[in-house]
Amino acid sequence: GASAPWADYQLRPNVLVAMVEAPHLFDAEHARRCLRLVERTLLGALGVRTLDPRDARYRPHYDTAADTDDYHTSKGFNYHNGPQWMWPFGFFVRAYAHFNPHALARDALRARLGQYLDPTVGTDGKPPYPYVGTDSPFFIGGLRQNDLVYDTTWGGLPTRQGALHPGPAWVYNDTQPDFGSGGMNDHMFHYGYYLYGVAALLRARADDDVRWYARVEQRVLVMARDIANTNQHADPYFAQLRHKSDWYEAHAWARGLYPAALTASNIESTSEALNAWYALHLLGVALDAVAARLAEPDAHRSLAATLRALGEVLLV
Repeated sequence: GASAPWADYQLRPNVLVAMVEAPHLFDAEHARRCLRLVERTLLGALGVRTLDPRDARYRPHYDTAADTDDYHTSKGFNYHNGPQWMWPFGFFVRAYAHFNPHALARDALRARLGQYLDPTVGTDGKPPYPYVGTDSPFFIGGLRQNDLVYDTTWGGLPTRQGALHPGPAWVYNDTQPDFGSGGMNDHMFHYGYYLYGVAALLRARADDDVRWYARVEQRVLVMARDIANTNQHADPYFAQLRHKSDWYEAHAWARGLYPAALTASNIESTSEALNAWYALHLLGVALDAVAARLAEPDAHRSLAATLRALGEVLLV
C-alpha cells in the first residue's frame, strides 16, 4: 500500500494500466463503472488528469521554475498530482475497448481520438493542416481553438497555441502551452499515444473502426511523419528523425528546438519514446490485418510493412 493509507483511495490513471495488463483481476461490471468514473473525472482536453480534481492534493498547473513556499507546487512538485498527461490515454482506449466491446463505446473512443484527427482533408503529400511560418500567416477561419498546424519554418506539427507562444527567446521552462509544442518539444511522446490509440481500435477489426480510419488516415500518418521521418529527401515536409538523432547513445532527444542540448531532461522519459516507436509497429500490424477492407489494399499492405519495420528499427 501507499506510505499514507488514505492515498490508496485516490483516483489516478494507474488503474488503467492494471486493467490492460491484468484484465482477469477485474470484474467486468465494476471495471465498466470505474472506466465511466475515469471518463467523467480524469479525461481532459489534453489527456488524462493524474489525480481526481476533487482530491485535496489536486494541483492542475505545474511550473518547475516556481521556487515558492508552497510545498504542493514548488519546483513542479505537483507533476503527478493533477496535470494532464497523454501517456495513460492509450491504456484508457485499450481498457475501454476490452470491457466495452459494443458499438456505442467504440463511437465514444473514436470521438476522443478525433480531437486532432477529425475532419480529414485530402492531401497530395502536404500535411493536411493549416500552415504557419515566416512565409505564411496563420489561417484562423474555421480552425478549432487548438487544432494542429503545420510549421513551414521548422518542418513540424505543433498545436496552434504552442506555435503562437513558443516562449521568450526559445527558452523552455515548462510553462509554454502544450508542453512546448511550438518548439517541437516531446512530440514523439504525445503523438505516440494517439498512434497507439488508433492502433488499439483497429486491432478489433470492427467495420465502423475501419471506415473511421479510412476517413482520418492522412491525419494519423502525418503524426507519424512528424516524429519518425527517416528520409527528408523523400518527405521534405518534416525534419529527419528530429527526436531520434543519436543512434549510438540509443536515446531520443525530447527538447526539439529548445537549446537544452545535453541536459538530463532532453533525454528523459525513455519509456514514452519507446511507446511511440512501438505504436508505429503496432499500427503497422493492425493496418495489415484490415488492409483488404481499405482502398488500394496492396498499397496499405506496403504501408503496414513500412510502419512495422520503422517501429522495429527505432526500437533498437
